[in-house]
Amino acid sequence: MFVSMLFCVENSIGQSYFTSSKGSFCVYNSLTEEYDICSDRSAEVMFKVSYDETAISFSTTDGSSTYYVVNKKVDDLKKQWWYSVVFSDGTQYVMVFDLENYEIRLAESNGTNTPVSYFFINEMWTE
Repeated sequence: MFVSMLFCVENSIGQSYFTSSKGSFCVYNSLTEEYDICSDRSAEVMFKVSYDETAISFSTTDGSSTYYVVNKKVDDLKKQWWYSVVFSDGTQYVMVFDLENYEIRLAESNGTNTPVSYFFINEMWTE
């Protein structure tokens, strides 16, 4: 069933939705040169990629926000959608929908070694 949902999202003809209830927040470790200093977090989260892929909504039980898409790159081999997005306050982020590893990554694009938020995908579908 999950494979068919993945196929639908990859070949979407509508809005795409992703839910997550677990994730982690990781910072760069200069000793290991990896993002391996992490804290787990649990929260109900939903991402909605608009039909025309110009906006990505992020909703939690506390509220919602919108990121506006500036650029998109698709890596079909790795099954990843890379978005350059801007938050309503002007902050720029990189958002990666990694369908092969069932995760969404979000990082501010203000330089190197910025913290990364990981959201582990529970479900995904299109409308």
